Amino acid sequence: MMGKGWTRKCLCLAAAAAVLAAGPAVGRAMAYFTANAQASGGVTLNMNFTEIIPEEEIVNREKQISITNTGAVECYVRVKVLTGAAYQELLTYKYAPEAWEQQGDDGYFYYKEIVPPEGRTDTLFAGLVGVEAEALENGLEDFNVIVVAECTPVLYHEDGSPYADWDADTGWNASPEQTPETVGE
Repeated sequence: MMGKGWTRKCLCLAAAAAVLAAGPAVGRAMAYFTANAQASGGVTLNMNFTEIIPEEEIVNREKQISITNTGAVECYVRVKVLTGAAYQELLTYKYAPEAWEQQGDDGYFYYKEIVPPEGRTDTLFAGLVGVEAEALENGLEDFNVIVVAECTPVLYHEDGSPYADWDADTGWNASPEQTPETVGE
């Protein structure tokens, strides 16, 4: 009988010693798991997006178009003017050739200068020529002239010269099949 009691006492004593030895380590572990920290304040992140606002005014049946860069970075701007099929060939443009140009046959007018933040383009005039008074009386006065304005951030070659990449896929103008989560997959 003495052997069973003695082993039981030894086991209990060994267990108590193990608990006492591990006790301080458990305290540190519990302190690790219960640590708490708080912070206050905030930081505004600037993602350097480009953003523009087209400004349109109609004067004497002519649209006066200028674009303001409201984004945080410099950008290039291009504009396309659309109207119904019956009027598209009647559209005429007036612009300063040192400010605007057409490149190819994509229908866009490209502003030649870099538009800085809060900067504004020179005016591009779009009007309909050849729409006679009797045509207007026959219901042809109902039409829309739609201005499509686009911008792209200024990019730089290795030599420091600026350029516009109108075909760049930045991921921010995603197609319906492409969401920000799937960009780059």
